[in-house]
Amino acid sequence: MQQLIYRWLLFLGVSHVLLGLLFAVLANTQIFASYTQYLFEQFEVTRTVSQSDLLGTMLQLFGVTVSSWGVLFALAVHQYWHNGGPQVKKAICLAIIIWLSLDTAISLYWGITAHAYLNIPVGLAMLLPMLLLKPQRISYGVVLQHACKLKDKKKFLITGGTGFIGKPLVQTLVDQGHEVVVLTRNIAPGARGIEGKVTYVTALDYLSNEEQIDVIINLAGEPLASGRWNKKKKANFLSSRINITSELLTLVQRLEQKPQLLINGSAIGYYGPNADEELDEQACFVDGFSHQLCHQWEQAALKFEEHSVRVCLLRIGIVLGKHGGPMAQLQLPFKLKVATQLGEGKQWMSWVHLDDVIAMIFYLVAQSNIEGAVNITAPQPVTNEQFAASLAVVEKTWFKFRIPATLLKILVGEMATEVLLTGQRVVPSKIVKSGYQFKYPDLQSCIKVLS
Repeated sequence: MQQLIYRWLLFLGVSHVLLGLLFAVLANTQIFASYTQYLFEQFEVTRTVSQSDLLGTMLQLFGVTVSSWGVLFALAVHQYWHNGGPQVKKAICLAIIIWLSLDTAISLYWGITAHAYLNIPVGLAMLLPMLLLKPQRISYGVVLQHACKLKDKKKFLITGGTGFIGKPLVQTLVDQGHEVVVLTRNIAPGARGIEGKVTYVTALDYLSNEEQIDVIINLAGEPLASGRWNKKKKANFLSSRINITSELLTLVQRLEQKPQLLINGSAIGYYGPNADEELDEQACFVDGFSHQLCHQWEQAALKFEEHSVRVCLLRIGIVLGKHGGPMAQLQLPFKLKVATQLGEGKQWMSWVHLDDVIAMIFYLVAQSNIEGAVNITAPQPVTNEQFAASLAVVEKTWFKFRIPATLLKILVGEMATEVLLTGQRVVPSKIVKSGYQFKYPDLQSCIKVLS
C-alpha cells in the first residue's frame, strides 16, 4: 500500500512537470486558444493581439512555475520516502496547503472558477496521500547460513557502522543477539533504520578501561569515489583510515581485557593494477597509490598483534548490494536501456554480493584459525565487458555504448587509471579452502536479485 501511495505522489509530481512544460512551450499556439479565450471572458477584457501575446507570456511563466513545483514536490517525496524525517513531511504538507490556498483564492478573485474548482481535488489528491505516506522500511539484516552463526554472544565495537557495509552488519549482529557499540560522528543518520538496541558513541573516550569488547571491526575511511582525486583528497583517504586505527590501538592498550579479534578493512587495490593473473592472498603487488593506501592501513592494523589480538585484513572487492554502494550507478544507464562499457572492457572486476561480505565477516569471527589477509570477493571474477553483457541481459538493453578511456581520464583523473580502467583478477582462496560456501558465487545470480 505504501509503495502505491509513493508512486501516486511521484506521478502527480511528474504530471505537474509535464503540464508546466506544455504551458511553457505551447501557450501561444492554437492548442490553447479556447483556454485563453475563456480567460479573456473571465477578465472581461477585449481581446487584442498585444494582450494575447502578453497573456501567452504569462501562461508560459505560469508553466515554468508549475514545472518547478512538480520537480520540487517529486524530489521532496523521494527524499522523505528513502530517508524519512517528520520535518520533511510537515514541510511538504505545508507547501501543498499554501499552494492550494493561494492559487484557489487568486483564481476566485479573478473569477476563474473552473481553475479554483480544479485545484480542490488536485490539492486533496496530493495532501491526503502525503499524510498517509510513511518512510520506506529497509530491512538491513542478512540471513546467515548455519556455519556463519556464532555459538556464543559477543560484544562488538564497530567503526564505519553507519555505511553501506556497516549498517547491515550492525543490524545482523543485533538480530543474532550480540551487543554492538558503534563509533560514529553523526548518531541520528546512522541509527535511522536500525531495529534493536545499539550503543552509539562519538568518541572512544566514552569507553572505560573496564569495557569488555570481544571483537573490533574497523571499516571507517573516506570513500575513494567521493570526488576527483588530488593531493589533499588522497591525504584524507589515508589519514581517515590510519588515524582511527591508531585511536583503536590506543583503546586496546588501555583496556584491562584485550579483544580477541580485530577485523580491519582493506581492499583488493592492495594488489595494484594487474592484467589477467589470478591473485590469491599470497600474490605479488604492483606499486601505486591504491597499494600504498591499503598497505599502510594493513600495517597499522597488524600492530594489534603485539597485544595478542588476532588480526584479519579484509581485502574487499567491488561490493554489490541494494540501498547503496556502486550498483545504483552501474545500473543507471542499463535501466535507461543503454549497455555501458568502460574503455576496452578488458579490466577485471572482482565483485562480491553484500550478503556474502556480511556472512564472511561472521565466518571469520567463528573460525579462530584464520588470520592475516583474506580476499573478500566472489570466486568468479569477470571483466568489465562480461559484467556489462550480464547486466544487459537482465535489464534488456537496446543500445551499447563504450565510454572512451581518454574521456574517463579527463572526467575523473587519476581514479580512472587506478580504479575504473584497471582491475585485479582476485580469488578468495583462503576463505574457500577453509570451507566457506558462497550465497552468490556467480554474477548472474547476484544481478538477478539486485535488479
